Amino acid sequence: MYNAIYLGSSAEACDYIHCHDNFNVIAVVCEKKMVNSDLLTCCFLRGIPLVEIEVYEDLLQAFEERKGSFELAIMYIFGIIMRQSILQNHKIYNIHMGYLPHYKGRNSTFFATIKGEKSIGISLHEVIPKIDEGRIIARRKVPYYFWMGETELRGRLICEILPLLDQLSLFLCDPDFKYIENNHAHYYAPITDDMINISVDMPVNMILNIIRTQQAYRGARFIHESQSFFVNSAKVERWDNIGAQYIKEETGVVLSAGKITGIAINEQYCLLFTDIHC
Repeated sequence: MYNAIYLGSSAEACDYIHCHDNFNVIAVVCEKKMVNSDLLTCCFLRGIPLVEIEVYEDLLQAFEERKGSFELAIMYIFGIIMRQSILQNHKIYNIHMGYLPHYKGRNSTFFATIKGEKSIGISLHEVIPKIDEGRIIARRKVPYYFWMGETELRGRLICEILPLLDQLSLFLCDPDFKYIENNHAHYYAPITDDMINISVDMPVNMILNIIRTQQAYRGARFIHESQSFFVNSAKVERWDNIGAQYIKEETGVVLSAGKITGIAINEQYCLLFTDIHC
């Protein structure tokens, strides 16, 4: 049994680790701005101390105060980058939403979605000072069906944490464990505001993929007459299957009762926004 510190805000990831036969979470460290009711509930239910931090120095102190009580730390969607001052004294492993060594960076699922990937990976690797590098211990892929957005995808990926932990257990006790070599490529910088914009001039598949990436957030941004609208879901329809109240403007925008409801694709089809707000 390995005592571990969990670094992150996901209650599901925390409990997957804590309930694994070979791991025991002795503390949770979470950025104060990311603390949520599910994580609090998990910590109180399991009797696990929660440490809320704001800066790297708080993280360093949390490790120092618990020195000798744990063998390793496991990260999942944790926003503070590890430095040598921690890594030289502690073993840390990261669960990354991406099929390493591809799709590195905090927004890996965004770029995989935009590229039209039919499956999305999740990996577990050693943490070193360079982001998403270090030896790859395990990785899994899940299908990314057309009806799934970011919320459903994350829910599916998180279920793969248990087999990743199985492999971590083997890695920790087997000096001949066959890990996967990482590399220094395939890093994606954070997304910018313009990357979530959709317009009538874009290919429909690009629009749909951008909307998928923003399902868990405010939505993909559609700008019309200098006003921003945010779209969280959309579907393709035939013109002859929808009501006469849908009107196509010359700009390609579809209106219903004077409100924006979609984009014209061609004379046969249109893309209707099924969840749009200002």
